[in-house]
Amino acid sequence: MDKIEACKNIELLNNEIKKLQSLCRNLMTAKEMVDTDKKIIRHKDQIKTIESNLNA
Repeated sequence: MDKIEACKNIELLNNEIKKLQSLCRNLMTAKEMVDTDKKIIRHKDQIKTIESNLNA
């Protein structure tokens, strides 16, 4: 993965995190909230991995 592709992936993941965080939790079931939180955590971990690979 080159630097440009990595930056694009980070931007896409950040946008997805913002989208997930903006969802109305009042309308979600407990399972949906847990699933959403897991996705956010997974995206943040992916960003950390990409950033650490860029800085290596």
